Amino acid sequence: MTCTPFPYIELRIDQHGDKRFFMEATDQDGVPIVLSAFSEITFIISRSVNSPILLSKTLTGATITITAGGVFYFDISSTESGALPTVSLYCEAQLVAATGDKQTVAAGRFLNRNTRIGD
Repeated sequence: MTCTPFPYIELRIDQHGDKRFFMEATDQDGVPIVLSAFSEITFIISRSVNSPILLSKTLTGATITITAGGVFYFDISSTESGALPTVSLYCEAQLVAATGDKQTVAAGRFLNRNTRIGD
């Protein structure tokens, strides 16, 4: 099973807003990946691919939940979105096997929109 090329995503949230994000992990044929076969799922936000992580969600940290059909979700709280800069950021979702092998299942843009005057 291979997950490349992974889909480009564009996620958005209003600064100081809270939101639940659902993501679907599929293989190259569009078949849902069995997420229970992985020891970790991570979702990160940073300024760029090579920048320090600004926000991280993980399965083992109980901030990512697996549902059915290759779908998982995570929440970003108003406190977390309020702490992120209001610029276009980079985001990425990875599955990690027990062997340590990593598969990026989505990557792209994360926009934290400034919606408060003077914020």
